[in-house]
Amino acid sequence: MKKWQIIKYITITILVAFIIYIIFDAVKCMQMNYPHPTLGTDAHNWFDQFRVDLIFILITCGIPLIIDIILLVKSTKKLSSK
Repeated sequence: MKKWQIIKYITITILVAFIIYIIFDAVKCMQMNYPHPTLGTDAHNWFDQFRVDLIFILITCGIPLIIDIILLVKSTKKLSSK
């Protein structure tokens, strides 16, 4: 198996895991009781809470996610050119 093919599979796995985590977080936010205190204000519906959670997820995982997408594009281009 080629190096770029392994990198492509790993990056796809990371993206799928990230999307699954986001979906589970949205479902968790839908099941909470509202109004819910969030960062000095109240979240009055599930979407408000989900946005706050998404901000914190992107702060911690944003740069690795961007690097993952760049590696996926690069590995796809390398594999398609051969």
